[in-house]
Amino acid sequence: MSTAMWGVLLFLIAALVALIIVYYYARNVKRDLDEKAPSALGQRCTIEVTRDHAARLLSLSDEPILIKQSEDGVRVQIDDKPMMPLAAFMGQDVAAALREAALRVSQAFGGRWTALVTVADDGSAKVERLS
Repeated sequence: MSTAMWGVLLFLIAALVALIIVYYYARNVKRDLDEKAPSALGQRCTIEVTRDHAARLLSLSDEPILIKQSEDGVRVQIDDKPMMPLAAFMGQDVAAALREAALRVSQAFGGRWTALVTVADDGSAKVERLS
């Protein structure tokens, strides 16, 4: 074999070894990051809304209400209806109740979240974060 072929073969072997080392290093870094990263999924909390707003939210549905806070604003899904922006709710009482619930959830989870809100008669609400 010529020296050029030996040089190419040696370069390919060194590149393969370097690629294997980088692969294992990246895999270990990813594993460490995955172990340390807290998951937002499934976080739960209890929020308090006024009794009037709790009654209005209960009148909307017996099922949990899906509320999503994103860059586009607050969107709400009730029962099996499509998700609607908060501004679509014409009744000021209902919109105010939903706005208060979204504000309380934002205080617990920050600026971007999706959550199921289950309201009780006493004004408390159980919140389960979905994302």
